[in-house]
Amino acid sequence: MIISFNLSKDPVALTVCENGGIEETDLRTVLAEAHLRRGLRDPQPTAEFGMYRLLMALALDIFFLESRETFDTDSLSDLMEKGQFDAGRIDAYFAKYANRFDLFDLQRPFLQIGGMDGEEKPLAGLVNLQPSGTNAGHFHHLHEDE
Repeated sequence: MIISFNLSKDPVALTVCENGGIEETDLRTVLAEAHLRRGLRDPQPTAEFGMYRLLMALALDIFFLESRETFDTDSLSDLMEKGQFDAGRIDAYFAKYANRFDLFDLQRPFLQIGGMDGEEKPLAGLVNLQPSGTNAGHFHHLHEDE
């Protein structure tokens, strides 16, 4: 059984639609339909902030680095004045790099180092909002046993 979760096509972000509803969307849709969304939402503020940073990095890669266009304040301003991103360029980017967005790819998992060995750590360490005995509880001021 092959496990796959590809961020370019599997739901990864909670977006706020124009009508105020919340919808789970993939990275491709978040960018292609950004002009139709009010923002992102996540129960973990740090995850929401991280998603905005990831989306900004993707937009810069798609519209400047991938096309080798000049990146300066004028070109960034021009991109923003269009009011929406070019969905064709977004689709071409994700088609070209689709395999790089799979969280469980054995050769190159997305933003991870595959095959790490070493000391096992509690899973609670991944959720920095919950007290784990090793991390500060930034948003929940409870003891770990609570």
